[in-house]
Amino acid sequence: ACEAALPRAREAYNRNLPPQYAATEHASRLAAAEAVLREKACGPAYDRYLRSLRAECAALWHDGRRLCDAVSCTGRPCLFRAHPLPLPSSGGGADGGGGAAELLRVGDRVLSVNGTPAAGHAATTAMLKAAVGAIVLEVERAAVHGEAEAEGR
Repeated sequence: ACEAALPRAREAYNRNLPPQYAATEHASRLAAAEAVLREKACGPAYDRYLRSLRAECAALWHDGRRLCDAVSCTGRPCLFRAHPLPLPSSGGGADGGGGAAELLRVGDRVLSVNGTPAAGHAATTAMLKAAVGAIVLEVERAAVHGEAEAEGR
């Protein structure tokens, strides 16, 4: 029964699958697929098939379909594929980050994308959407209220 139910569960996950989707959509689709498997499958092999379904769905999502789950600088959900950002480093690197590389914040200004100067929101968004592979951003950090006070001391 499990062997016959697995394709139906996969179909439930894949039905009307968008090109990219966020973690909440993945979780919702996975829950629907698991419900199909639970309804149609039984027996000692159930747990093995459930693990297989979860692994297949996760692999599909992580293989270029995963959207970033961060909130953008404008306060809206990010609409780009998942994009790892550099981790803070211990020293001042050539990237000018001085060890402060992190997520973008509200108020930050993107100056360039992969060395190409940013020319307004629409053009910068187009450059980000077209970028392939690693993305290097040059960003002007907006001072946060507490940081501005600390610098003034």
